[in-house]
Amino acid sequence: MLFSNASIAQFIEANFEPLWVSMRPVPQITIDFGNGHRIKRTLNGNIATWVCTADGTAIDVLPGSYAPQIWLREIEDLKTVHDHFVAIKKGQREEFLRDYHESQLGLAASRVVSHTATSELISGLHQDTQLNQTRRRRMAHQFLRNQPPSNPRLFTNWLYREVLGTDLEDPYLGLGETLFNNAPFLGEDATTH
Repeated sequence: MLFSNASIAQFIEANFEPLWVSMRPVPQITIDFGNGHRIKRTLNGNIATWVCTADGTAIDVLPGSYAPQIWLREIEDLKTVHDHFVAIKKGQREEFLRDYHESQLGLAASRVVSHTATSELISGLHQDTQLNQTRRRRMAHQFLRNQPPSNPRLFTNWLYREVLGTDLEDPYLGLGETLFNNAPFLGEDATTH
């Protein structure tokens, strides 16, 4: 829904070449209530917004879901960082990124997000935004300051596993033990992996 926001779509269109990459098939769950009544839903996944140069060098990442106004503010700031990065000589870029990520570590703890909305959905999004802006961004900066400029593909599994808490290589998204070893899923009709 973030990218359907008109302000965000306009900013992206004017400043970036967007690319969407699915990291794995979308998980779905089906509940059979009996008597032909079934419900099938897609489980929500997670998202990471990378800002990269034209050659695919990762500048920074916004991990997870964000409130639109916060995401837009952050992506505007990252556009400025991107522009500085591409303007300097290639031999100075690694030091620039290391210094940038180091400087952001001190700011991550102070990135408190104001919140005035009352709806539970918006409140949940506020909580996600707060977590992303403080803890998750800090983890990303700690990691990226020690990496040479690279394509985000090299960091994707680490980001999803360590920062977003989703192991892309786990077919059951961390639910295997619960699904196959614990009630209420045990029983003669239970299938195993």
